[in-house]
Amino acid sequence: KAINLDPNYSQAYAALAGVYWEIVLNWWYYYINLDADECRTQAKFYLEKSMKNPTALSFQVSSNMYIYYRKHEMAITDAEQAIALDPNDPECHVTMANALVYSGRANESLAYIKNAMRLDPYYPPYYLKILGLSYFGMDKYKESADSFERFLERSKEDEVAISFLTASYAYLGKMEKAKTMLA
Repeated sequence: KAINLDPNYSQAYAALAGVYWEIVLNWWYYYINLDADECRTQAKFYLEKSMKNPTALSFQVSSNMYIYYRKHEMAITDAEQAIALDPNDPECHVTMANALVYSGRANESLAYIKNAMRLDPYYPPYYLKILGLSYFGMDKYKESADSFERFLERSKEDEVAISFLTASYAYLGKMEKAKTMLA
């Protein structure tokens, strides 16, 4: 509707790209009867339109897409662009933390996720997941387990968090907890 009112509204194109990309990442296309390839195509199409006059959200979506395709340096570059455009948007900092974690630079990601949590003290649960990934990548398994436990209290079903919590418990020698999580 926003695009119909203003065909040059980049934020709406970026938001559409983001929605289609979330459908891909979370495999929601199975539940809403959409084709995965079509969702990828739509995400790329709307992102390209938003990049004609990019917003911070445009670069956030682009960074997340680069992570998926394992183009980590490009993901970091776009996360930097997002922060440059809107340094007070916690989602820009989360995007950078995520890009750094997946590029193997977890030690650098920690400051970004903590900054996002500072900028939004009522942050959504997935911030805790990225915090847990940061700690896990730094071999800080106690902190990792604590973060994933807090995340799973607020967001019960998440296979990635459950997997990393299981591994954190195993690294800590808490084999009974690890076995419970694995089950």
